Amino acid sequence: MTIKKIRLPFLVSLLLTLSLALTSVAGAESSVVNNVQDEGQVVRAFLVSDGVQKEITLEELEAIKTESIQQQANIFKQKETYVKQNAELLNNNSLAGDISPMALLDLSYYNESGFISNVYRWNLNRRISAPLYNDSSTQTNSQTLTYSTSQSYTSNFSFSTSGQKNAITAGVTVGASWSENFSFSQSVTQNVPPKKYVWMDYTPIMDNSYGILHEEVWSVVPGSSVKLVDEDHFIDLYIAKETSNGLPDGLYTLVESSSKPTY
Repeated sequence: MTIKKIRLPFLVSLLLTLSLALTSVAGAESSVVNNVQDEGQVVRAFLVSDGVQKEITLEELEAIKTESIQQQANIFKQKETYVKQNAELLNNNSLAGDISPMALLDLSYYNESGFISNVYRWNLNRRISAPLYNDSSTQTNSQTLTYSTSQSYTSNFSFSTSGQKNAITAGVTVGASWSENFSFSQSVTQNVPPKKYVWMDYTPIMDNSYGILHEEVWSVVPGSSVKLVDEDHFIDLYIAKETSNGLPDGLYTLVESSSKPTY
């Protein structure tokens, strides 16, 4: 059996990807500010952390943004160092040729290198309600805004087999909950000024696991065994936070504008 080596410029492409991600993170705060300038301004903010919801001041919101940007920069440095240390391993994956297996033995496993809790995902910020509008020219109206959101995991790697998923489940800090999706709907009462729109935005807070997924699959045939897959993948996995009431962890911000939102 001939083993075909597939050598990929993995380190270069991965570091480029991480560099672009860091650039995105570094610009996240300004992007959020630009969104506010272009689409309106934040008038109220709610923080949901570990399933507990509380309203925070706009000053607290700005402090959270500043702190989280520094956190993202530190996380990037950790991952950059980790990838460099494992460059040879990640650049020497191999695949076998075509085989028709009678039985498969999956020995894949996930070696988690780091687990970071409560990471703000500014790049996933989105509107989660229809906009309310006050058509009055003179009077502020109290209106009920209903919003709903759903959040699952995100990853740099597409998990296409049960063996890959099982390996992550066995090796990640949070176990099987990494792949769960959390959804919730509720309402808030808000005063809407004359000729203004109001809507709710959402920025997820997620846990981040990173490490190496070793994928190893064997074909077991009578009298012999042949390795079909022998690969190592850098995994950068963000996991939606499990909550007690179903409301996904994150920042919920009420935005006010003179024009209808375009996103």
